[in-house]
Amino acid sequence: MVPEHFRQIECLIVMTKLSEPGPPIPGKRHNGEPEDEPEYFYPCPICGQLVDMRDLRQIMWHARPGHKPLDIGP
Repeated sequence: MVPEHFRQIECLIVMTKLSEPGPPIPGKRHNGEPEDEPEYFYPCPICGQLVDMRDLRQIMWHARPGHKPLDIGP
């Protein structure tokens, strides 16, 4: 029998699709909106994927050590 907290950790490890963390969590910039669309993104230092800073789900995913790239497809 596996304790509940271990099952929750296992679930987090296998979740790699953007739809799995739930609906988008929009954020607001403190310094106003950027002039160009590319300014919304930064490359993740762990996996190299571009992260949309307007979506807290992506930011939280890429903050985890040792994560894999997130499947952003439909």
